[in-house]
Amino acid sequence: MAYVYLPLTTDEIRLLTVEPTTDPNDYDTPVRCSIHHVRLDSTPPVQPSIGHDHTWPEINTPCIFASIFTKHHGLPWRYPWGDFIALSYAWGVSKQKRSITLDGRPFPVTQNLFDALLHLRTTQRADVAERSAQVVRMRDIYSAAWQVAVWLGPEADDSGLAFTALRWMAARQRSPAPLEGLYKPAVYDVRPLFVAYRSSRLPLRPETRRALFRVLLRDYWQRMWILQEIALARSDAPVMCGRDCLSWADIRDSAVFIANDSLRLGRDIVETSRLNIWHHSLHFARDRMVKDRDRDRASERTWGLLIEIANLQRVQRETAPTQGEFEIFGPLRMMRNAKLTDEKDRVYGILGIRAVADRIVLSPDYERPLEDIYRDFTAQLISRGDLNPMRLISRYAGEIHDSWSVGTLIPSRKPISVGMHCTHDIPSWTICWTCKPPPTAPFRGAYRAAGAAIDPSCTVSLSANLDLTVRGASFDIISSLSSFHPLETDRSYPANATVPSCDAYDGVDGARDALWRTLVGNASTKDDSTRSPEAYSWLLQRQLWQQGVTMVNTNGFGFYEFMARNKDLVVCGHRLKELVFGPNGRRGTFKVLDDRVWQASQEQSDMLSLAMDTMAWRRLVGTAGGRMGLVPAAARMGDSIALLVGCETPMVLRKVNQRYQVIGECYVHGVMEGELLRDVKTLNLQDITTKRY
Repeated sequence: MAYVYLPLTTDEIRLLTVEPTTDPNDYDTPVRCSIHHVRLDSTPPVQPSIGHDHTWPEINTPCIFASIFTKHHGLPWRYPWGDFIALSYAWGVSKQKRSITLDGRPFPVTQNLFDALLHLRTTQRADVAERSAQVVRMRDIYSAAWQVAVWLGPEADDSGLAFTALRWMAARQRSPAPLEGLYKPAVYDVRPLFVAYRSSRLPLRPETRRALFRVLLRDYWQRMWILQEIALARSDAPVMCGRDCLSWADIRDSAVFIANDSLRLGRDIVETSRLNIWHHSLHFARDRMVKDRDRDRASERTWGLLIEIANLQRVQRETAPTQGEFEIFGPLRMMRNAKLTDEKDRVYGILGIRAVADRIVLSPDYERPLEDIYRDFTAQLISRGDLNPMRLISRYAGEIHDSWSVGTLIPSRKPISVGMHCTHDIPSWTICWTCKPPPTAPFRGAYRAAGAAIDPSCTVSLSANLDLTVRGASFDIISSLSSFHPLETDRSYPANATVPSCDAYDGVDGARDALWRTLVGNASTKDDSTRSPEAYSWLLQRQLWQQGVTMVNTNGFGFYEFMARNKDLVVCGHRLKELVFGPNGRRGTFKVLDDRVWQASQEQSDMLSLAMDTMAWRRLVGTAGGRMGLVPAAARMGDSIALLVGCETPMVLRKVNQRYQVIGECYVHGVMEGELLRDVKTLNLQDITTKRY
């Protein structure tokens, strides 16, 4: 007879007790468990208790110190009924079931949970009503646990080797100079066949790099619920893969180590996993790739994701934000990219994260329509006057032609869609978390286009027919647009207005300055609050727009590729080719092979990578007011650019019958620091109403 769940009372949770085995190599004895209902106090005890140091013995030492002390030192358990560990794991394939014994009766579990219980030798999700109630308690359960144990899965793909490497990287990251002496220089000089170039060799074996990549690609990291579970865990939480174990702090520090050298070390980890003749080249804009097989290799899905999760954990323990409210873009971006089985969990799965919980009062209800959940979630996000979450609104971009790439001998003739048309009946001001957006990078700068990010005087009203009204001003109109990618299928781009364009930047020198700053959103690779230094004017070097940099794979986002398609784009009264190559717009001639291709310094590589990331899937535009900017690929000629009080960046709006459809955020050079608000008399602030659809 199968096990039957008993209902929980208001304050109860289910506690699973796994019967121990004396033989750690015993995988044949059935997994026997018992289940108990216990009350979880709202205020955990503060006095010393058993396990008060929260040390997970497998992390730091194989030694067992218990033998030198009297048993438990006379300390009590934290709770009258003992203590508990919260398990964080990926469900795995639901069809692959194993059986355990629960209170003497057979009970089916997924293969991954079965493996975890074997090594460790928890809510009922079939009941929708109880599921809604238990999701509310997840924050309390994981916060109150003695430890949150992370289970990546059983040992596979040399995971033990990967864990050894991660431990080594974490130790290097904590040293005064983590990257010093890491690489050995190598010089390749086969002239006249190829130009000489310098490279460097990483001491890690290919097998090690391949094992690291496989661990970073584990299904666990893509799971929606881990965002909340790790955020609520301690920094010394155990991360287990088979019999190997590291602390979460080790995982975090090793991810930072990779990120600090992502152009070399990150490239080597990713590229070792596949045959690639360009293995020694730098790969830019990898995170912006459209195809899933390429996106899975992006830093945003691997070490970058681990760093973002670590930031969630740090914020969860802060007593108060540095200023305003807790940063919310990180959780929202991760929520959009996570994998799950029920789309409603994109909202319900992050309600325990502090940055979200401080803004949202929403009770999980799995019987509500998805559209209602998304609408109410967005409405609560912006209800206090902070309109910045609306910057995540995204529209379908269009299509590009497939191109030949290494590993694809015969490209598909079918165009590739960039993003998805939203299929949900939601207002244009509502963020759809389900339909995949174009993989654009967030603008990195700390902007204040409409003044303070959160204006207490900002009024946000929602009508009965779901029209949203905010304070703002439309200040310019798009008059010319580039293609959003060199391979865009719509040949009407670049598009220029028939009326002459003016210049808001006082001549060609001012326009050139505006151009290189626009290419990176006037941001810096150093930190998000630093404006682009003058050294970034290197981005207008002729060679970059002619043939690029040697040993750099641009993944289709190179300046020279952009110029080939958009050389006649008119911005600020000048053609793009004139701003880059001079008044006659000619590229010039090349003397010898060595002059055509050359290597960039580390700083130059970083700024070029930032520019390609910022430009990817956006259009370079000119405006009727003579300004220059970057707008979403979905923007069109004649769209308005507006400041919305409470939003740090301008927004592109499309006027339809006296109302506006929200298209997305944009960068417009010369207005991002609140310049338009310095003389409020010239800016007509008024109510702007966005469309229901």
